[in-house]
Amino acid sequence: ISTGLFQGYPIAGSFSKSAVSDRSGARTQLAGAVAALAAAIVVMFFTGFFYNLPETILAALIIVAVINMVDFKGLFRIGHISKRELIIAVATLGGVLVFGILPGVLIGVLLSFIDLGYRITRPHTAVLGRIPGTEIYGDFERRPEKEDIPGVLIIRVDAPLVFGNTEMIKEIITDLITQQKEPVHLVVLDLGASPIIDVTAADMIGELYSDLREQEIELKLAEASGQVRDVLRKAGIEASIGKLGRSTTIHAVIEEWQSSRSG
Repeated sequence: ISTGLFQGYPIAGSFSKSAVSDRSGARTQLAGAVAALAAAIVVMFFTGFFYNLPETILAALIIVAVINMVDFKGLFRIGHISKRELIIAVATLGGVLVFGILPGVLIGVLLSFIDLGYRITRPHTAVLGRIPGTEIYGDFERRPEKEDIPGVLIIRVDAPLVFGNTEMIKEIITDLITQQKEPVHLVVLDLGASPIIDVTAADMIGELYSDLREQEIELKLAEASGQVRDVLRKAGIEASIGKLGRSTTIHAVIEEWQSSRSG
């Protein structure tokens, strides 16, 4: 505070000074007082020794001090897990080094929001099949040996259903129906991986139900959480598609549909 009031020399405010303090083992604010005393002694008695010193040498000293604060092992780990998050981490690091800590962090936050928006608007969608001998259904891409049920298309959206991705999801479902080799008579939408649904998404499901009904294709919902079921009921979707409850599993929906067709 005193330095700021009297326009003095900052002794512990920058990223590089923090790095030096950390490497020196500083634990308390007393380190700032020691640094201030050392700076005062150098300014009064030893400036001549640094007068002809190239600025590149001073820059090298700062780089050496700061480089140890970069967690390269952590960056390699992030890159191994997710290339997209590695790009965000490297961009944030570059922003901190070039513009400072606060602008660098803001760059990281902005890129993270952009990435989150991209993930939500372009969600991963999986086509499911039954594991032989069980009532469990999983992704065909991960386990191709799963059983395909004739006339039935089971789709799982691995994301919240919100206004930002409703049109994309509807388009994906429509495309998947047209890509099937055999005619589709039942589409089961697994909502187990969609913990949130908004009004726009509920309306989209209602529109999809009407569109598929015109093509003589039934749409059923399964695995919906209590919160999702509440929204669907209030939006009038349950009245059209059928009862939603804890027992509305994928297997139960398919068995009920097969029984109604055979009956």
